[in-house]
Amino acid sequence: MVYAKLSDSQKEEVAHGNLERLLGLASFTEQISFSSVETLKPCSNLWKKYIAGQPIGVGILDAHAHLGGSSTWVKLLVPTLHEHSDIDAQIRETIPEMDRYGIQTLIVSCQDALFSDPVVGNRLLEDHAGRHGDRFKGYLGFNPFYDRDMVPLFEDFFSRPFFVGFKVLADYWQVPMNDLRFEPVWEYAHEHRLPILLHTWDTPYSSPRLLKDIVKQYPEAVFLLGHSGGGDIGRLEAMDLSSANPNVYLEWCGSFCSRVTWEETLNRVSHEKVVFGTDGTFHSFAWELGRFLSLNIPEEKMLPILGQNMRRILSRRV
Repeated sequence: MVYAKLSDSQKEEVAHGNLERLLGLASFTEQISFSSVETLKPCSNLWKKYIAGQPIGVGILDAHAHLGGSSTWVKLLVPTLHEHSDIDAQIRETIPEMDRYGIQTLIVSCQDALFSDPVVGNRLLEDHAGRHGDRFKGYLGFNPFYDRDMVPLFEDFFSRPFFVGFKVLADYWQVPMNDLRFEPVWEYAHEHRLPILLHTWDTPYSSPRLLKDIVKQYPEAVFLLGHSGGGDIGRLEAMDLSSANPNVYLEWCGSFCSRVTWEETLNRVSHEKVVFGTDGTFHSFAWELGRFLSLNIPEEKMLPILGQNMRRILSRRV
């Protein structure tokens, strides 16, 4: 609510006023003081700053975001998505939001590359987002149906600093991640020590268990498990895979899809094996960051996740 674009009176109505009137309840503020809420669970100084609307003082690197045109079904599922598909207009909208939450760099993949012609879409992303220096870096969207077009262009795309890794979206293409057409991605990432952001979920196409042999075969590639496997089963598989392999990392966004708590997850997987991402602009920057900062974990474990871990991964590139 702190970051909702509402007036103070509107926030009060949403927070408690509307429900009080509907149920005939006494005012919430008459029953409990807001100051006592803080005693319900431990909270870090970062969380206290955040809910006070103050800068948290951390240069966040968001490792999972999107730009570009989206299909009708995506806009129906995410009504807050940009109303237009003009990538420059999207960037103009996104940068002030990044500044508002302290996001220094956004690593983005292009919807046009993932759901249309990947050569055209990836070039579109680089041409437009690449104008903004380190505010945006790119994942090269690799669609296995266009492997013959894309693989010969790897050297060209990665000859410039904008693209820093690959993006694989196997569920949406209904091609399992262990399909042989993905091998050029694994090989190139291994050779150049690049990260690969993979949409992972408990499905026949993107279940983390499909990567069990692949991550061992390509130890210099870094496998970022987007959404950390998604639901309950996927989260457990992602935790097992990351714990057993130094080149497998969990990625934060969509954490609400699993009943496995992140406190439990971080008891099994080192905080140095997790990167922060929001899935912006499909997901809310404010919500994803707020949920992370409200975890009952020490601040010293939060800081690497918010940027240091991903910067270390990017620094390995050769």
